[in-house]
Amino acid sequence: MDGDILATGRAERLPGVGWVTGGAVLAGYGPAAVAAACPERAGSIPGVLELAARWALPVVVRAGGTRPSFRLRRHLVLDLSRLPKDITIDRDNHSARASAGVTVAALQQAAARQRLSYPPDPLSASTCTVGGTVATNAAGPGSVRYGSTADYLLGLELVTATGDVLHAGGQTLKNATGYDLSRLLAGSRGTLGVVTSVSVRLLPRVRARKSLLVEGRDLAGLAGHAATWSSLPTLARLELVNDRARDQAGLEGAGTWLWAEFEGQPEELARDTASIPGGRDVTRHRRQFWRSRLRLAAGLHDPSAWPVWVVLHPKRQEAGLRRLEALGGNAAVLFGHGALGAWHAVWPWAIERDRLWDGLGETALSVEVGAEDHRWLQRAMGTAWPWFCRIKHEVDPAGLLDPEALGLDTASQHDSSFGHSKPPGRE
Repeated sequence: MDGDILATGRAERLPGVGWVTGGAVLAGYGPAAVAAACPERAGSIPGVLELAARWALPVVVRAGGTRPSFRLRRHLVLDLSRLPKDITIDRDNHSARASAGVTVAALQQAAARQRLSYPPDPLSASTCTVGGTVATNAAGPGSVRYGSTADYLLGLELVTATGDVLHAGGQTLKNATGYDLSRLLAGSRGTLGVVTSVSVRLLPRVRARKSLLVEGRDLAGLAGHAATWSSLPTLARLELVNDRARDQAGLEGAGTWLWAEFEGQPEELARDTASIPGGRDVTRHRRQFWRSRLRLAAGLHDPSAWPVWVVLHPKRQEAGLRRLEALGGNAAVLFGHGALGAWHAVWPWAIERDRLWDGLGETALSVEVGAEDHRWLQRAMGTAWPWFCRIKHEVDPAGLLDPEALGLDTASQHDSSFGHSKPPGRE
């Protein structure tokens, strides 16, 4: 099979597709990548998927490449970085249409020129793509107020594993016809289809912004105070970092930090920020803080690190943080979105998920350790997991699109129904 994949003559049968078959560039896709297909237009994607099905080779979709691949099984990478980067802003309807390869930052800038805003703000906005954030349902620190990508998704175009091109949703803010397939695909991580373009809603541009810093010695105590501020109407972001995280990020200061950002009308900001005891105005240092916070997030993908992701129960967050710090012997780097209970950690040693679950007890809603792990996804989805697997089987009967992400079998044979997918139903 490798001979087929590496044969340049065979690869050239697909017009508009570049191929990476070796060297340092291929190594950058991960150790299990056999080759990478780089289509220059969305119309070439079905042909790539058909070849992969013929080779019985699973496909892992790569968008901006902001999160490294931890796949262990041999696979073909579908790199979307060469797709067109088109943006259309509909100012009257407060909406936009963008190709999947457009970066979030480019979409935000295009909206700002029309006095509009696109709220999802992942820290990697300058490099992550719109299609990638739909696949992961990315949110970012602003999710405290604005929610995630799915909350702004109006419609999308995607290519299924069987080669069909589907259009879900629309471009209008009011669209209640049929099932909301766009939200089903948000967060599917490229396992149900390849997103090629999206339509999103936009909001009016932010009028004013103010940042406050509260310093303390006790991370759990600060988180407890922060929970009481989450109901403030103008609160947009609420980040906490312990002393080790602050040192690692290169932020000068002492102790644990709570960074709160507010957005709205100036008089509203004055009212809400006045209710924060000990808050110091650090608005002019905003960009420096978020650049440092991005370095912390990048550290989670360091091969030498032992990353941990924990979601704590909002009403038990203070107790959960104390247990988390105790488990890490106060040596772990801890930071997270205080109002949401979503925490990241870089552990000082290898630790098993079950030990964390047991130690956190009823304070934890989910725990993930190390690389992406389908066992965590199964536990988080609970009784809905069999339904998710059935949906996966119906839209991708050959298991072509990244089955390892779900712990499913890899593609075993070419599906003879390619291009003619069957409607859902029992066999």
